[in-house]
Amino acid sequence: MLAMLSGAVMAQTTFTLKLGGAFPMGDFADAKVTNTEPQRWGLFTKHTEGGAGTGFNLGVEWKFAIPSVKGLGVALSFDGFYNGLNEDLNDMFEDMLDEMDDEFDDYSMTTPSYINVPVMVGVNYKYDINNMVGLYAAAGMGLNMRFVTPMRFDYEYHDYDYDGDRYTVTTENTIKWDMAASFAFRLTAGVTFAQKYSIEIGYYNLGAGKVKGNVKELSTVTGAYSDSESYKEKERLKSITPELFTLRLGLSF
Repeated sequence: MLAMLSGAVMAQTTFTLKLGGAFPMGDFADAKVTNTEPQRWGLFTKHTEGGAGTGFNLGVEWKFAIPSVKGLGVALSFDGFYNGLNEDLNDMFEDMLDEMDDEFDDYSMTTPSYINVPVMVGVNYKYDINNMVGLYAAAGMGLNMRFVTPMRFDYEYHDYDYDGDRYTVTTENTIKWDMAASFAFRLTAGVTFAQKYSIEIGYYNLGAGKVKGNVKELSTVTGAYSDSESYKEKERLKSITPELFTLRLGLSF
């Protein structure tokens, strides 16, 4: 009986692997900057713009058929979204690096990126036009976990004291943002081919998550004399809402 039940459940379950582009929308895509300073960017200022650029998505979805309604099923989805920064912010950081070339002997910079991981449950309805082509639509809601990768800015320069002795100053600046959890929902629709392949468009609203983090700076002097100084500060800003349009290809099993 257990073997028969297991076989029946497996026969009514569809697993789909999805891969495609993740295109930011609204405030999540926007940011206002000057050549070397952000004016409206939610990771640094008290605004809601995310400054996200085009990214990619990898997701999986399980559809558990409801036998009493043909084509209808319960959908469980797990997604991962990666988005770097938009063109304006990338240009700003390039200008900053150009200025640093004149000021410091050695320097490096790592800019932040967004990683969103929503887990949702909902419904999926599919209508088969014939054996080769079908249409479907799905909706879901659940929890999103937003991560922002750390930003690091290091530089080094040499100088001389009053006695003419050379010393080196090395500064390490790191900003780490906390994970934020928020309510999320999605709406998707697509076309299936041969019951196996699919092309899908979707809208994801991953919810407003507070921007919180820690700023740390460590400055070290070596050479003629040695010294070190550190600085720490907690950062509390507004919320950023990841809002994305998706275009994906799917493979069902």
